[in-house]
Amino acid sequence: MKRQYIIFILILVVLISCKKDEETEPIGLPLVSWEVKEVDVNYSGPYSDYLFLNEKNFFFLSNSLLKSTDGGRNFSQLTGNLTSVNRRELAVLDENHIWVALDSLDEVNREVVTNFLRSTDSGENWEKWTVRNIRLDEISFISPTKGFAFGVQFIPGQNEGINQLFETKDSGKTWLNVEEVELKTTLSKIVWENSNTGYLVDLSAPIYITEDAGETWGFLGRIAEPTDVFNYAINENQFFVFRNNETLRLDRLTGKIQKVADHPLQIISHRGDDLLGVLLFDACMIVSPCTRRWVTSNDSGRTWSKKIIAPYEIGYNFSSQQLGPGKAVFLTPSFTSPLIFVTKR
Repeated sequence: MKRQYIIFILILVVLISCKKDEETEPIGLPLVSWEVKEVDVNYSGPYSDYLFLNEKNFFFLSNSLLKSTDGGRNFSQLTGNLTSVNRRELAVLDENHIWVALDSLDEVNREVVTNFLRSTDSGENWEKWTVRNIRLDEISFISPTKGFAFGVQFIPGQNEGINQLFETKDSGKTWLNVEEVELKTTLSKIVWENSNTGYLVDLSAPIYITEDAGETWGFLGRIAEPTDVFNYAINENQFFVFRNNETLRLDRLTGKIQKVADHPLQIISHRGDDLLGVLLFDACMIVSPCTRRWVTSNDSGRTWSKKIIAPYEIGYNFSSQQLGPGKAVFLTPSFTSPLIFVTKR
């Protein structure tokens, strides 16, 4: 009788432990070394681009260029009204060097032009010039004179343009095609790991890499599907994509594809093997009422842990800005709610 009782107790313990394991998913690094700071802002309105230098200093491009030096609590206006047909792009190298690109139409000559504004003294004074027959969709500088951009090259007399990567060595006054880079798809961003190593990213993965500040570019073989939506790159070989509302981790070296979540997992930033992200339930890829949960990983995204550390009734803008390793920020769609900073202690 005593033996049967012991067996019954063992079975009960196993059942309880299994149920506990099911509720603790997935296993990984607890979210105890991150902290959240909410910052109330005094500006409300739409925006087209933004760039953070750190938690306190950032630039915000709307109908004019605004700057905050106190984490978004107050803004100062750096320019007058900025008119553009469609795109307004912002590049900030440091607190002093700022570029604004505005696309426009020259009605007299019937051509697309990009109007540039550049400041080398934190927005006190601005230099202006025009680049013709080029529409720049993204600009990025790695020094006061050297930068890269992708966009469309228009040929006079033709209606459609050609997707190109451009380089400037004179602070943006002239842009030349980078001929070794052939863009068969539209790029989504230029990512710099440091001043030498950078990636050209399309909608599904990094496709080109440079390790010499853009002097040469190497093509990266593709393992993502053309319909995948690129999410985040740890490096040139390990990155994450969305496929059929699932989150996959792809390894270019081994060719291994691992499903890490049954829902979209928006990865924000990483330091070494530690990653921070937000798990989105109900397959909500845009700002809408849905279940969201902060998650972390300490093994390059193979396994994740969940913990609620911020209010989820706020509609976050998931095109988040990485401040640097271990730091991130969420923007609200119209700046009517606080900024959410997440920092590594």
